[in-house]
Amino acid sequence: MKPALALVLCLLSITVARGQSPTPFGCSGTDGFGYYISSGTSAIQGDGTLRYDYSRLSRLTTADGSRTTLCSAATVGVSLNALAFNPKDKYLYAVSRFDSTRYSGKLYRLGENCQRLEIPVSGNMVKYTENVVTTTETGGGTIGSGTFDQKGNYYVNTSFSSSSKQGFTNKILKITISGNTATVVSTKTLTHNTPPSGINKNSDH
Repeated sequence: MKPALALVLCLLSITVARGQSPTPFGCSGTDGFGYYISSGTSAIQGDGTLRYDYSRLSRLTTADGSRTTLCSAATVGVSLNALAFNPKDKYLYAVSRFDSTRYSGKLYRLGENCQRLEIPVSGNMVKYTENVVTTTETGGGTIGSGTFDQKGNYYVNTSFSSSSKQGFTNKILKITISGNTATVVSTKTLTHNTPPSGINKNSDH
């Protein structure tokens, strides 16, 4: 399967440093660039399991396409997707997917210093306690893309893992974040009709 990729654009200047907790990103400067997380994924195993590698955080300079790894997979220490920049507090946020040690559906705040903090979420967050593809498909899919609006509301899209899924459903979660807590305030279900080819797969909205 293809590696997962999420890209967030912002005008930022950054100095990577180690710290005890996440620090905000400084959204200033003249060079446009974006942040993205990427992680490889294993093929679906014979027992139906799907497990992702840890993610790394990188920067892509839009002017020349150069890429720089900012936080290694070992530093991030979890598999993430739905990366998005919150204009209200200047942190990146992402949601965990399955890896070898953590389950999906955990919200993380990521800092300029490569530190992360888990933010507890109340409400109907999409999460699974096993990484079996049939389980995630029944529950609405795995964590996909994410974005923030100007008011600081976080939107997370879920999508199915199996490329053979016939016309499936996506769910959009609207999450509010206040300090070190978050709440799912609404869920929108998007149902796609099955196209003539029999396959309709959208990971981003």
